[in-house]
Amino acid sequence: MVHSREQGHRRTDGHPKKTQRDLAEELGIHPATMNRKLKDPGLFSTGEFGQVVEALDINLQNIESYGSGTN
Repeated sequence: MVHSREQGHRRTDGHPKKTQRDLAEELGIHPATMNRKLKDPGLFSTGEFGQVVEALDINLQNIESYGSGTN
């Protein structure tokens, strides 16, 4: 779950929310590039997609519940 920069907010699972800038830094890309790729996810390479899944702690075995607050 990627959000605009708001300090102190947490996801429903207790992890701090990540901003687009945070995620871009983890992937080693410019924040504007991250924004463009989030608007068109087909632009992500397979490796970048894997990094996003890991950075956001997405359980691919239970993808339907991602972002719904039920893990």
